[in-house]
Amino acid sequence: SIWLILVGGASVTALLYALVQTFAGKWEFLQTLVDRFISTFTMSDSSIQHRIKIWDKTLQMIGDNILTGIGVGGSAFKEVFPQYAIAGTETVEHTHSLYLEIFSQLGIFGIIFFAVIAFMFVQKCFVGIKNRSRGERSRNMIAAGLASVSASLVMGVTDYIWYNSRVFLIFWIMVGLTVALTKINEREKSKIQEAHRVDNNSRSADLDIFC
Repeated sequence: SIWLILVGGASVTALLYALVQTFAGKWEFLQTLVDRFISTFTMSDSSIQHRIKIWDKTLQMIGDNILTGIGVGGSAFKEVFPQYAIAGTETVEHTHSLYLEIFSQLGIFGIIFFAVIAFMFVQKCFVGIKNRSRGERSRNMIAAGLASVSASLVMGVTDYIWYNSRVFLIFWIMVGLTVALTKINEREKSKIQEAHRVDNNSRSADLDIFC
């Protein structure tokens, strides 16, 4: 599955390049879309440059508070970050990156703990999708939960998605519901295996009596 994700990401990039070559001269809106996407890599967009400045100073802040972080909440960031900020970034309220935000607030142990949670979540989802005891509908729901959380985490690379408390709540609700569904699948699988074991033991006992 990991290889499929990597190949899928590369395929999307190749598809966008093919669209540029095919339709750039025909559809103005597509040209605008492509230019916006390409600016992410050429650093020509002002918002990208702004983020890079913030990330650079955030890394310095993290380096000075790597063990404990600066503390949780926007007020802590507003108090500490101006000491590192350069012109034009003094008034920012977050790091524009979920991972840098977690790292800066909670320190190295916080970001490691979050990485472990994310890894275990993905692992559980893959196991749940592989388990066929509950049928296609259940597996599709797990896949949908995994896709939504993964998309949020990908977006979190360049934005602090938990700045909005409603997004923060929905994110963890989706994680909880998806994990709950994988546990239901595991429980059903255990029941099916136990039923098969009891049935096999009964058949074995009947065969011994007959013999």
